[in-house]
Amino acid sequence: MAAIDDLVTEVKTDYQIPSFIPDDTIRRYAENGIAFFQGLVVGTIDYETDKQLRDLLKNYIYYAYEHVTNEFRANFKELILKWQWEFEELKTDIEGGDEDA
Repeated sequence: MAAIDDLVTEVKTDYQIPSFIPDDTIRRYAENGIAFFQGLVVGTIDYETDKQLRDLLKNYIYYAYEHVTNEFRANFKELILKWQWEFEELKTDIEGGDEDA
């Protein structure tokens, strides 16, 4: 749970979210964001090591805080698709290549 707590602190600092907003609220947004991104790919995501995912996740959390996640999906569509493609490419490289090629 420490990793998600670090993420919550980072988001609250980076986006200047007031301290009176409970960490549990931001943590819930983070958990929803993690589930959103996990649902886009096959395999396990790691927002601690994947910097592109971490940046997208932080933005998702901020948009959730502002109650505009639909705008997040529209505004970040190209970056999300790029991340998905790169995630799948990396996974293919790790698993030993594409068998259909």
